Amino acid sequence: MKIIIKIFVVLGLLLILKDCLGLFYTKMTHLSNSDLEWIKTGDALFESSSMKSAKLTNMGSYLYNETNPFYISSAGDGQYEANGGYHYVLCQDGVEIEGCFAIHRSIDDDSLEFKMRLNRLSTGDYKAFKSKSIEINGHHFKDCLVIDSTNSEYLAQYYPEADLKISKFIINKKYGLLYYELENGEKFYRKFKTIRID
Repeated sequence: MKIIIKIFVVLGLLLILKDCLGLFYTKMTHLSNSDLEWIKTGDALFESSSMKSAKLTNMGSYLYNETNPFYISSAGDGQYEANGGYHYVLCQDGVEIEGCFAIHRSIDDDSLEFKMRLNRLSTGDYKAFKSKSIEINGHHFKDCLVIDSTNSEYLAQYYPEADLKISKFIINKKYGLLYYELENGEKFYRKFKTIRID
């Protein structure tokens, strides 16, 4: 009888500690290797049809993809949502354009979602992935996210007098930023090294 009472006391203390400090996550999500491909990117060069150029510099990335269900913290609700992303700066005509891309696995339904911003054009909250294949200058790219006025909004309060205003851009799973278009209609394409086979 004493052993049963001790077991209930220990269980009760563990439940109290779990509520006060948190001991383990009751719900967790995890990003797969395929998911992580969306946030592996590097620097790139872009060129427009009018021969203007731009350079993209990756400013850093982050990843929260814990698999250990145990933790000690007074914060949190016992749920862990895996997420990651990166920040970049696009420099064109002496003007710096900031951008970011983030993904997470939703705790609600385990779906992969994204959010991104380039200059004033932003998706806002996380959105469901609706990637598609596109063709740019005769090259076929699969796993692309197209961001324009149909699925994003302008953040005029953050960039009220932006020198270069973006109207559309495309993120690719393998390459990151693939293409962007200014409000004046000028289009910039990512430059790729050509491979010569002799």
